Amino acid sequence: MIHHYRAPSHTVSPYLLPDGCEVAEILTGGEVFFADGRGIRRRHGPGTIFWHQAHESTICETTPESPSPYRCWSLRFDVAPGAQRPVPRLGVWRQDDKLDEICTEIMTLFSEGADRKLLGIYAYGILLRQYCTVLGDEDDKPAELNRILRFIDERHGCDCSIADVLEYGRIGQAKLFRLFRTRIGCTPHEYIMNKRMAYARLLLLSAVPSIKETAAECGFDNLEVFYRNFRRYNGMTPGEFIRSRHR
Repeated sequence: MIHHYRAPSHTVSPYLLPDGCEVAEILTGGEVFFADGRGIRRRHGPGTIFWHQAHESTICETTPESPSPYRCWSLRFDVAPGAQRPVPRLGVWRQDDKLDEICTEIMTLFSEGADRKLLGIYAYGILLRQYCTVLGDEDDKPAELNRILRFIDERHGCDCSIADVLEYGRIGQAKLFRLFRTRIGCTPHEYIMNKRMAYARLLLLSAVPSIKETAAECGFDNLEVFYRNFRRYNGMTPGEFIRSRHR
């Protein structure tokens, strides 16, 4: 089973997993507190994978200062009773640009009645891959560029202007554009907009926020501007995107 969960503004009660199942939650928005294996309570943001097994609780404790309730993709797997989790409970989703694409594919296959056992094996393998992926390319980039990319990625490009990037990175505009052009292959604006559009697709798949709410969540005050950019980057309108995923 897979679904995109959006926490309500009120207190969330954790779900205690019964025997014979595991749940992987991939945080896509907001922040949560979570205690590690030593009981140390830490703050976690988008991209964190929480892999729970029987008798463990799902994430629930959001941060008071978080601008919006947390969101996550949740995948539930049936496993043999007493099975041990194959990876640490906490992980990181390494392929940020492919998260919505992969989860959309799994959700579509699930809704179309694909063989549950085969689909579970497929989804399980994709998650395991995130724990095995080595991010060797980050070391090849300048440290200041990596800091800027993380700044943008953590916000999904939302409410993140070029001015904000320049101020955070303490870098000149000419150097910023040169780093993106030579190391990323696009302008800072294009990179930010691609992140915002990826986040918009994730929100639209959840079917919880409306298109108008999605636009606002992604930093668009003007709905027409959101529609125009969504069509430009996705080749279809938000409504057409939603319908294409529910055929």
